[in-house]
Amino acid sequence: MRARGSRAFIVSTGRTGTMAIARCCGSANASCLALHEPHFPRVTRLLGSLYQRRRVPGLVPRVFLHILRRRERADSASFYIESNPLLARLIEPLAAIFPGVTLVHIVRDPVAYISSVESFGTYKGRKAHAMRLVPALAPEVVRHDFAREFGADTPVVRAAVYWRSLNELIATDAVRCGLDYRRFRFEDIFSGSDAIAREFADLSGGRPDVLQACFRGPRINASAGGHLDTAAEHWSALERRIVAEVCGELAESYGYGPWQELE
Repeated sequence: MRARGSRAFIVSTGRTGTMAIARCCGSANASCLALHEPHFPRVTRLLGSLYQRRRVPGLVPRVFLHILRRRERADSASFYIESNPLLARLIEPLAAIFPGVTLVHIVRDPVAYISSVESFGTYKGRKAHAMRLVPALAPEVVRHDFAREFGADTPVVRAAVYWRSLNELIATDAVRCGLDYRRFRFEDIFSGSDAIAREFADLSGGRPDVLQACFRGPRINASAGGHLDTAAEHWSALERRIVAEVCGELAESYGYGPWQELE
């Protein structure tokens, strides 16, 4: 187990169980300060988008992270875990404040991820309206003309492109910034993997068996299971081909597939 003063940040595309992970780490050790998306999440999302697109200088997000006293909170806790997908595009300024910190990257099967995004309504209703009014709120890592580049502009296509581009960005920035980078699959965490329970016990100071039991329990903010059971069945043939082309190679490197079933 790590010494007191351990710090870790958990990032992802979202829809990867990060809220449940924070809850489990906090419940496994009373001395672990485990937070999920603390401190003005909408501002964090907007700032990450602007910074990643080089619309604001690096000093701005660094000052923002300092003002919220993350360093002070982390230093005062025996174990500190911040489970926050919104920091995925702020890894560089985060690394300046916490050099060499552990960065945990959670990945999820793209078919299940895209279906979860659809179920959650990321590209529908008020969320879609807000993204039209403030384009920087859109989750895209790189601006695309989806219809021209991919042949379709649908929530499925947008989510697929976001899945690939953000996962690639997280890994690249973590390595470039010299962080203690660790990647885990969503499915392995919540199946109760012994090895992964021990990893999170190391980060949180909790008991592996307690974490394992918590990970196997009901998840917070989870999408409806019935929708995921029929993932991709309602997609058009074009959407299925695009998802396979956009996500297939990276997904297979994570151990997902086979992708020919989508084509």
